[in-house]
Amino acid sequence: MCHEATSLAEAKRSSELRFHLAKFTWYLINIDDLGHKYPSSLESFQKRILQKEDPNGSILESFHDAMNGFYRFWDPIPANCMSQAAMDFINGCLLEQMSTIREMKLSRNALSWPYNLRRKTGASAVYAFAIFPTVLRIDLSIYIQVVDDIILFIDLVNDVLSFYKEYLSGEKHNYVYNRANVEQRSIPDTLRATLDDALAAHGRITRGLEDTEAYLPWKEFVNGYMAFHVTLKRYRLHDLNLGVLQEIPTNV
Repeated sequence: MCHEATSLAEAKRSSELRFHLAKFTWYLINIDDLGHKYPSSLESFQKRILQKEDPNGSILESFHDAMNGFYRFWDPIPANCMSQAAMDFINGCLLEQMSTIREMKLSRNALSWPYNLRRKTGASAVYAFAIFPTVLRIDLSIYIQVVDDIILFIDLVNDVLSFYKEYLSGEKHNYVYNRANVEQRSIPDTLRATLDDALAAHGRITRGLEDTEAYLPWKEFVNGYMAFHVTLKRYRLHDLNLGVLQEIPTNV
């Protein structure tokens, strides 16, 4: 699945780069699915790196190696941002594992909390910056102003397109349910608002990158990212008879 994901979303990149992203994604999935079995190693991960010690466990050692590998394919600042997102992913997983966090009553005043947690657990900055590797020679100034919207788009599209499979499994500890709780809205209304926010972000990004060399890599990424979700059986979207995948209109 990891290789298929990067093949679809980064189709015009070198096989070496795509393989590196596939490995990193596999480690993310392993930590997300199995990290509850080694919480103490996750808790000490950042501290051990800062203290120049090796992480505990082979998975976290490989995860660390994958973070270091970012600097082979991306310029220093994008690679720094990607590594920071990987670190924050660990913290997001730990937060989601804490029973006190999972069971806490959400306040109607905590409007930023659902996406705060979602952004941590998505590690989406990794994939946002990954769109523009060093080999493309696209200056950071061309796309940096829309990076936050790219991150938002990646997160929210995944939330919308993975909602069906999570609904079938009874999963309610996710962004849509948290947002509905905080905003005191129904699940259908919240899901629609999430989709609207994703489309609005897509429109801002597309308009911001038009007539720049960053536009084509962005468009290729969007098409691959949508295909990834629609074609993989993991998301169960074939159950819904969505028909042929089409591009998102550039004017939204």
